[in-house]
Amino acid sequence: MLYFSILASSSKGNALYVEHQQQRLLIDAGLPESKLRLRLQLLGRNIADLTGVFISHEHLDHVQGVGTIVRKYKVPLYITEETYQCLPKSVGTIPKSACIFIQPEEKLTMESLTILPLELSHDAKLTLGFKLNCPEASLAIITDLGYLPAKIIDKLNSINTLILESNHDTEMLMHGKYPWYLKKRIISDTGHLSNTSAAEALSKILRKKGEQVYLGHLSAKNNTPDLALLTIRKILSSYNIKPNHDFSLAVAKHHDLLPAR
Repeated sequence: MLYFSILASSSKGNALYVEHQQQRLLIDAGLPESKLRLRLQLLGRNIADLTGVFISHEHLDHVQGVGTIVRKYKVPLYITEETYQCLPKSVGTIPKSACIFIQPEEKLTMESLTILPLELSHDAKLTLGFKLNCPEASLAIITDLGYLPAKIIDKLNSINTLILESNHDTEMLMHGKYPWYLKKRIISDTGHLSNTSAAEALSKILRKKGEQVYLGHLSAKNNTPDLALLTIRKILSSYNIKPNHDFSLAVAKHHDLLPAR
């Protein structure tokens, strides 16, 4: 069984817990260690039992708690060398001896769980998404990207569960109070995926086989859960893909621990 829970998903912090056999993993640690510890306790899990932490990129909302976790619990850190060199000073010192350096397209095997890092287009040194496979199921987390190329879409066609960025509504963003330089960054090819772009990507990924889709990394100022769901449903319906019939659809929120699956 592939067990997972979204501990947090937004510009304020991101973390996903995944468990399979003896592996207990965090993908990103974008909350303080104390908050991650408490959220894991709500699942009946102990942060001290983690067997690894994977980091997608160096932005603080993905790494805030990683230094404390690695130092305090002696947890191996799976990270690209490029990201390691760019970690913010607030994370503190993490010795290279604690790291297992990974690269895009280099598959890792942990018992019967395989993890494939996928390079994404984002304004960080090197941003990764992750595709996880085991005999029973498959899961991918794809957030912090400006667009989703065909080569990544092809790798997602066979998954059971997808956590996909649906960061902003373009109209809300463009009419909002953000300065132009920030708006330009968000809508760029190295920015964040809009609701519309997420829907178009899903139209190419979904195979109407009951997949689970969670919309993640929603902006608090330029999106709402209801608007994200409405946009996704409307666009997918035009492709004759029916949410909650052909697949299940939900929103991952920052303050609500998404129940484990």
